[in-house]
Amino acid sequence: MTTNAPPPSLPRTFDDMDAANLIEARRDPAPLERVRPLMRKYEVSYLTQAGHVAGLARIAPALPAFEMAFASLARGTLIQTERTPVAVEDLLPGDRVATADNKIEPIHWIGSITLVPNTGVQRAEMSTLTRITQDSIGLSRPSPDLMLGPYARLLHRNLAGTIGQLVSARDRIDGFDIVEITPPTPVRIFQIGFARHEAVVANGVAVEALHPGDPAALGLEGEMKSIYLGLFPHLARLDDMGPLRWSRPKLAEDIF
Repeated sequence: MTTNAPPPSLPRTFDDMDAANLIEARRDPAPLERVRPLMRKYEVSYLTQAGHVAGLARIAPALPAFEMAFASLARGTLIQTERTPVAVEDLLPGDRVATADNKIEPIHWIGSITLVPNTGVQRAEMSTLTRITQDSIGLSRPSPDLMLGPYARLLHRNLAGTIGQLVSARDRIDGFDIVEITPPTPVRIFQIGFARHEAVVANGVAVEALHPGDPAALGLEGEMKSIYLGLFPHLARLDDMGPLRWSRPKLAEDIF
C-alpha cells in the first residue's frame, strides 16, 4: 500500500534559500513548522599553527550563542590597518590592524554569516542592522556612517580613558543619530578575532572583536559545544583567548 506522506524535512539554512523561496516561506509558514532546528551557514578563515591561511564553511544551528560570535561588522565597514583603512570583506588572517589601544595586531580569525531580512522564521534582530550616523559620537566618529550587525558592541571609555565597558550598539538606538535599518537585500556581516580580546577601529569607532565569553555562560553542552568550538579552529579551547578585557553590562552607563 502506498501513501502520500511527505518525506522527512532536512535542515535548511537561510543562506541557501534564494529570494523566491524566502518569499514563499513567508506566505506559507506551514512547511517551516517541520524544519527543526533552524540552521545557518557559517564561514571562517583563520591562521594555522604554521602561519598559513585556511578556511572552512559549516552548517550549524542558528542560535544566539553562535550568531553573537559572527554578527558584528557589516560589509563595507572600514577597518584601520597599519597602513590604511580596508573594507572588512577584503581582510585576511595575518593582516595587521589597529586596535583601540593604539597597537597593531595580526588577525587570527575572520568569521562571517549572511543576514537575510524578513524571513519570518528567525529572531527579529537577525533581520536588522544598526546605523550610526557620521560624527554622531564625536568628530569623525564615525566617518563615514557605520553599519553594524545585531550583536555588535561598542567600547566606551570614561574621560580619563582608564575604564571601559562594552555596550550593545542596538541598546544605543535613539531613532535620530543611531537608527535601526532593515536592509532590502541580504547583507554579509563579519567578526574579527585576535590572539586575545581586542577592539578594532571601525570607521573611527572602537568596536569589540571576537571573544566567545565565559564558556559556562554559553549554555552549550556535549555535541553542541563541540560544534561551536569547531567554528574556531585557531583555538584548542574556548578559554584560550584569556579573560574579557572589558565588561559587557546589559544596561551600561553613558560614558561618552
